[in-house]
Amino acid sequence: MHIGDWDARFLSRYDPVAAAQAVVDANADAAMIYFQSHVGLCYWPTQSGTQHLGCHGRDLAGETLQALTERNMTVCGY
Repeated sequence: MHIGDWDARFLSRYDPVAAAQAVVDANADAAMIYFQSHVGLCYWPTQSGTQHLGCHGRDLAGETLQALTERNMTVCGY
C-alpha cells in the first residue's frame, strides 16, 4: 500500500479482517504486508516515523498480520 495521506478518505475504510479474508478467498498461498510505504508513512503507531493519518492511531499492519495468521496464512513483511 503506497498511499499518501493528503486526502482524509485514504485508508479511512480499510478493514484488516476483510483484507485478510480476501486473501484467503483468492486461494493465495501467502501474503505480504507493507509496514511502511515508499512515501515514508507507517501503518502502525510509531515514535520514530510518521504514521499514516488514515490509521487514526490504529495498528493496521498488526491487525492485518493477526487476521492473516488467524486464518493460517503464511505472511511476510516488507
